[in-house]
Amino acid sequence: MSVFLLPVIVASMCFFPLQETHLKEKTCYRVVQSELELAAEASSFCDLLFLDAQEGYENLWRKVTSFFSWLTSREEHKQNENKTYVMHVDDDSFVRLDLLVLEMRTWPEKRFYWGYIWNSNSSRVTSPIRNPANKSYMPEADYCLDYYPPFASGCGFVLSWDLVQALARADLPNYRLLDPPFGIHLTGKDFCCLDTPVVPVHDDRVRPYRPLPIFRSDTLVQHYLHASEMRPYYLQATGEVEASPGDEAADERISSLYDTLVEMGLMRR
Repeated sequence: MSVFLLPVIVASMCFFPLQETHLKEKTCYRVVQSELELAAEASSFCDLLFLDAQEGYENLWRKVTSFFSWLTSREEHKQNENKTYVMHVDDDSFVRLDLLVLEMRTWPEKRFYWGYIWNSNSSRVTSPIRNPANKSYMPEADYCLDYYPPFASGCGFVLSWDLVQALARADLPNYRLLDPPFGIHLTGKDFCCLDTPVVPVHDDRVRPYRPLPIFRSDTLVQHYLHASEMRPYYLQATGEVEASPGDEAADERISSLYDTLVEMGLMRR
């Protein structure tokens, strides 16, 4: 079993007119320094992939499909690599790879789409946003139906390799947003790029929200972590920082109250 979990970095250039302010010069310097640091890390650890794609929230779909195209073209030249799963993760998500790899050993290797699935409950339906000012705007020209089929939160989801290949082969619209198109073309009946739609696997341990307390030992993917929270979260996950009995008891009470309020509908996850 192999898993591709690569941060995808978009190569970009920094141009400013000569008459621009010193502030923008400093900003440009920081951008260049950041790119140099990323290039140095990629050279040392081979853990980054640079793609020639446009930056910006509205280009996330094309960034990911460009990554899929790179993966499938790489497959043509490296037949000995046995890819099984590909995972997409947001840069503000913490992934418990130590737990996730154990889970993967029990997963099917074909037609597998896993994550926190919106619309997994038949009583809930997410409708496309038609307001062009909204960052999740979906033009009717790209998707004309009044509801989305089930789709995974982009904070962290997994696709089996056959689904990645199917998406890479398909001629898909240039969507402005990332998450729903995976449902449109994998789980929905109307625009599916497969012979038959897949049934996505919902997992509550993927958390596209900030629970109370923020750290839970069974979490597989935790979204919305600030950069300053990553290392403390890691130390808790690895057990390098142990909570006192009093802290653990307090966390259990907070967790129980939080779950109760969510079940009562008084709080949203």
